[in-house]
Amino acid sequence: MKKENNKLTELVKQVKELQVKIKKEGQFALTDAFADFFNAYPIATKIVWSQCTPYFNDGDTCRFSVHEFELKVNPNLLSDDVKKFYSSEDEDDHNHGESCFSYALKSIENTPENRKKLLSQDSWNKERYDGVTLRDLTKEEKNMLEDFKELESSCHQIPEILETILGDHVIVTATKEGFKISDYDHE
Repeated sequence: MKKENNKLTELVKQVKELQVKIKKEGQFALTDAFADFFNAYPIATKIVWSQCTPYFNDGDTCRFSVHEFELKVNPNLLSDDVKKFYSSEDEDDHNHGESCFSYALKSIENTPENRKKLLSQDSWNKERYDGVTLRDLTKEEKNMLEDFKELESSCHQIPEILETILGDHVIVTATKEGFKISDYDHE
């Protein structure tokens, strides 16, 4: 029995070493990926998201998850048409909506859905799209959205690493300078 015990002890040691290595390398990779994004797009000021394990899931297993990312930008650098759909009042908001730059860009993009909203008679869309001219996104806007989506997608593929590095039940604010973690009160 002693021999098997040594094998398990060795396995436990290897797992712990790998966990330390993954956390360390994950921190570097995460920091570099976000720094690269902010350096490529100076208009971007922060990316905010929540991540947590729900306390209740209708009888299903409660699993840790990383929620949708919010891209925040310097409103002074926005074109007037995008400003109409971007609210910078709640910069630390992590509920996808008007304080998300990707939402604003998607709202002005010349798409069939937006053309329908532009012609809509319902009061919310009528007021929202009053005076708006839909347009194609610029190459820089498209590139920024694609890179933002890729960054978010990559992070969603490694939730265990984000939990290990950044924590559970938190709101994460990524900036050029690094990460700010605050408690997330949910459910």
